[in-house]
Amino acid sequence: MDQELEDLKNLSPDERIKRLKEIQERRKQEIEEAQELMSLTEEELKQRQIEKDQLPIPQLKSDTFENLLGEADREMFRMKRFTTEKSSVSETKELKGAEGVVQQLEEVPLEETLRRDAPQLNTDQRAAMEKEQYVKQLAMLPTQQLYNAIKGIQESYQSNGILSDDQRADLYKLNKAMDEKSDAIRAGEYNPSEYIKKEVDAGSSIINKLMRDYER
Repeated sequence: MDQELEDLKNLSPDERIKRLKEIQERRKQEIEEAQELMSLTEEELKQRQIEKDQLPIPQLKSDTFENLLGEADREMFRMKRFTTEKSSVSETKELKGAEGVVQQLEEVPLEETLRRDAPQLNTDQRAAMEKEQYVKQLAMLPTQQLYNAIKGIQESYQSNGILSDDQRADLYKLNKAMDEKSDAIRAGEYNPSEYIKKEVDAGSSIINKLMRDYER
């Protein structure tokens, strides 16, 4: 940003004031978004603590499967906390600051798994199945992680005005993952906090706006 302001010194006064107003408006929007996200985050943390305090059995207050005593405890954890060992691992990675959700998932050897399990598929069928499996895995990640990935692409676009082919492909997959979460919420299969619902809606809105802006 300092370099951006430095470059403005070389512009004419009229062009400079125009660009400064754009920068001011962009920063104002970013601050408002950050404040809203902070408020929603605080709300979610309070809600999680309330839910945790209300759990009647000590084992159910565990945050990870590793802290549970046995398979019976693990099964109770799945039923009461509506989670799986896989999603628990994903949450742990998120809390440790895992970044680059799309790059992270690309490391999963889906192609090899699908070739082994379905060798009769032709190339197009295999590619379609791999994409579907990829999106399903993406949809299993925490909403906050998907939202952060979307925001990262948005910030990159705001900085240079360009969406690469890879970024557009990532947006497509992230949008499909958000759609799956929205469908699950509407079907009653997934009942997240209001904070998570807002993040799902906000993530989808950002993707739609990015694609509209890029196609102009």
